Amino acid sequence: MKHYFLLFFGLSIALLVGFSLGRIGHIYGGNLPVPHHWIYGPILALVAFFYRKKPFSIYIFFLGIGVFVSDWNDFTLHRFLGGEEPPIKKFWGID
Repeated sequence: MKHYFLLFFGLSIALLVGFSLGRIGHIYGGNLPVPHHWIYGPILALVAFFYRKKPFSIYIFFLGIGVFVSDWNDFTLHRFLGGEEPPIKKFWGID
């Protein structure tokens, strides 16, 4: 039972780190003419799929999910390239 708690805790930390990295990328790099950062989330999930036999692959997958969720609004609006300037720079929002 202890191992499940540690796994859950580790996956939660990976998810939180991915979300935080995505928000930092959105705030500080959101106006750069590069691909939107939600694209890097599925790329990380794909990398985790190719390394699925390794024990760290599930952490990479959850890191990618966190990055993906942090820019959910741009994903739903099909924004792939280009910069944007958010009206209010908020860290914990999903946009």
